[in-house]
Amino acid sequence: MFDYSAEFAKIAQLGEAVHTDKVTYSMYHRFYARILPLLPEGPILEIGYGDGASVKFWRQLFPEREYFCLDLDVEYEEDLVHVIKCDQSSLDSLQSALSRLSSKRFALIVDDGSHHPDHQILAFNTLFPLLKDLGSYVIEDVETSFWRHTNVYGYPLDCGIYSRSGLIERLKDVIDFMNRQFLPPHNLQSVSERLLKSHLNPSLCLQINDISFAHNLVSITKADSVAVATMSRDYRFQSNILSGPLKKLSYYLPSTLKKSLKSIFKFR
Repeated sequence: MFDYSAEFAKIAQLGEAVHTDKVTYSMYHRFYARILPLLPEGPILEIGYGDGASVKFWRQLFPEREYFCLDLDVEYEEDLVHVIKCDQSSLDSLQSALSRLSSKRFALIVDDGSHHPDHQILAFNTLFPLLKDLGSYVIEDVETSFWRHTNVYGYPLDCGIYSRSGLIERLKDVIDFMNRQFLPPHNLQSVSERLLKSHLNPSLCLQINDISFAHNLVSITKADSVAVATMSRDYRFQSNILSGPLKKLSYYLPSTLKKSLKSIFKFR
């Protein structure tokens, strides 16, 4: 039986021993105590080396797993640790790093990099395909989504509550998209367009099993094939989500057009 208190205490103790602010300040062990026991086997990838405390933290927790890190300034290798120089703000740089990581499938990906919402989205679009089914993609320090008229590590930033410039507001659309099975075509079209305007790749969002918004942290679990099929199948109460002309239209559309719409919107 899973013992949250024991896992919480273990992670807290290890984090305090290596002086990582994941534990000493941010208290992220509140969330990692639930995330980490469910991880599949596989290596770990993190964005952001910082002072090196995070490397020690993950190595203490998972000494048998390979650890990869992308960092703007640091690069080195030793034992199971691989730190690769990469600029999270640059698609070219991320794709260059991707060429060195493409053979890996990660159990956990942690974005503790620049904390800029645009960079967080760019990294997600680039790295999420490398995540194993049922693996976790964690974005730390999402507080920047609420910052106004400032900068983060020299990158200009102006977001604030309800701002589409922030990560939080953009990711809220994923909730609707995960429930696409229950949306009539025009709503699904609208949600898909909102994702695209937010620079979120809808084809990747199809693979999201769940998303959790926590204090200063977002965690995303990658769906396996069963979950993807479940979320994309025809809805058994389809008539309950169509109203007026749309409900009538669903019965009178030519079969070829209905088949085409069905493949796009799961319309029937």
